[in-house]
Amino acid sequence: MKKLNIQTILLLLISLAVFGIAGTAQATTASLYVSPASVTKNAGDVITASVGINTASNKIYAVEGTLAFDKLTCQSITVAAGLQALSTPSCDSPHFLLGIPSGSADNKTLLTVTTKAETAGTATISMTGVNIVGGDAIKSISNSGGSGSYTIEASEAITAPATAVIPVTANKPIVKTVPVKSPTKSGEVLGTKIEGVTPSETSTNNPGTVLAAFDEQNPNDIKCNGLFASNVDKIVIGLLAAVIILLIGFIVLKKKKI
Repeated sequence: MKKLNIQTILLLLISLAVFGIAGTAQATTASLYVSPASVTKNAGDVITASVGINTASNKIYAVEGTLAFDKLTCQSITVAAGLQALSTPSCDSPHFLLGIPSGSADNKTLLTVTTKAETAGTATISMTGVNIVGGDAIKSISNSGGSGSYTIEASEAITAPATAVIPVTANKPIVKTVPVKSPTKSGEVLGTKIEGVTPSETSTNNPGTVLAAFDEQNPNDIKCNGLFASNVDKIVIGLLAAVIILLIGFIVLKKKKI
């Protein structure tokens, strides 16, 4: 009988110890978390995360901690509704001490954090100095704080399409010295060709352009711009005119004698 009692007592003690350890383990599993825990963004993107508590069925009365940012610029920190902010966090001072009136065993969001990704790499939101107060004894039951790790990729540079720049020049004729056929001589003489002037402009607007466009260094190449191009032609035509006049005079005199 005594032996049975001793064994029963030992079993009870072991059971109490096991349940006690289990109860302690349950109490220490309450923890804070950051959501999303991971995400991929581009440099310059805005990342909105929330800080919440996983109570693990423990009644929680207060939560304390300080947010830390790496490769992220804090934009704003907002305390969730229904909480009593004993120490309100801000981007300049991200320490928080939040009370939960009457305590709660429900998992809930505590903070909403807006940040901006700065450079490519791994960016994080973490917590330090975490203290979770709760349980039947209303004491510190956990100091577990989560974190969020984010992959930041370099933003792709937007390259504007190349635009061809065409230089605009004044609308001026281009003057070149080129061989031009002489209207009165065989062969070629040097003349001046005006590019950018159409034939119609040369013949209509400037009728003397082509004949006057020969090289000024050889002024004797062209003597006139009229019907007779040389002195030889003038002499021949003069002689023909004289002969015709003499013939007309001879015929007139002959008729008078008759």
